[in-house]
Amino acid sequence: MPQLAKVVAPADLVVPAGLAFTNYDFELAGEPPRWGAYAGGAIIDLLTTSAEVRQAARTYLPWLAVAPLIGIASWMFDGIFIGATRTREMRQAMILSVAIYVVALLILLPAFGNHGLWAALMVLNGARGLTMARLYPRVERAAA
Repeated sequence: MPQLAKVVAPADLVVPAGLAFTNYDFELAGEPPRWGAYAGGAIIDLLTTSAEVRQAARTYLPWLAVAPLIGIASWMFDGIFIGATRTREMRQAMILSVAIYVVALLILLPAFGNHGLWAALMVLNGARGLTMARLYPRVERAAA
């Protein structure tokens, strides 16, 4: 981990020249309150007072931000498949997804360390969503 300064001088906190958000449409981007961008850091700060732990947690915070976007399909299909009592198809999708995950893990972990581990987890959730989407028409036909 890099060494952190105990204090950052206000003069060092500058917006780069040319960076402006005057034409950025926050509402179109789906974040009218803009509070969500800062909530992760605030939650981390509530959980620990250790500067090292806070820095490490913030390093991986972007992965937590994208995890719901990537995982939502697989989690929705989990509910659909369980509700339709089609756990056999869930198992088949998970076997293929884990095989894809293992390949991603073997490639990404050595290359990118803990970021590679997070990336492989995103691959797993994406693969689960895709494999379950592929099996969904079969589940729907069986429910009809």
